[in-house]
Amino acid sequence: MAKVLVLGDSITWGYPYGPSYSWVGILNREFNDIFINSGINGQTLEDIYARIEREILEYNPDLIILTCGINDAFIELSIDEIYFYINKIVEVVLTKNIKLIFGIPFNIVDYPYVDKKLRKIQDIIIETCSRYGLDYIDFRDNISLFDECHPNKDGYKAMAEIAKKKLLSLSYVKKILF
Repeated sequence: MAKVLVLGDSITWGYPYGPSYSWVGILNREFNDIFINSGINGQTLEDIYARIEREILEYNPDLIILTCGINDAFIELSIDEIYFYINKIVEVVLTKNIKLIFGIPFNIVDYPYVDKKLRKIQDIIIETCSRYGLDYIDFRDNISLFDECHPNKDGYKAMAEIAKKKLLSLSYVKKILF
């Protein structure tokens, strides 16, 4: 059975409601439980880089979706460090011959400094995807929020619809899903 490993932070996990209400959980109900929700609250790109090889060995996925960046915008990690970790993650995944899709995080407009940094992170992700020929799911749409940076239940449903539409548009993903 095909497996899709979704790595990320609390927005992947489904905070504050839990994994079954996350966008990953919603997709799982539609696609026969092939999505593995490996979102961990508070995770940064550095954290994901530290665990990605272990997760690949544990789950042996056919596809990895990486959604992260909001926590990185809140902490004192430089843009150069963020760029470094994004590229290291890509190198690890591609050397394992696994398909990789990025999720571009939505904007945090209530915090101007964080939003400015987050927009730089979004640009880095898009540039990295272009350089490596990777696809991405653009979550920058207007997602309704529970608090300053987590979707409410409708927000998670909207994210699931955005992800589903993108995933079904990619022939290599359709082979994994069906």
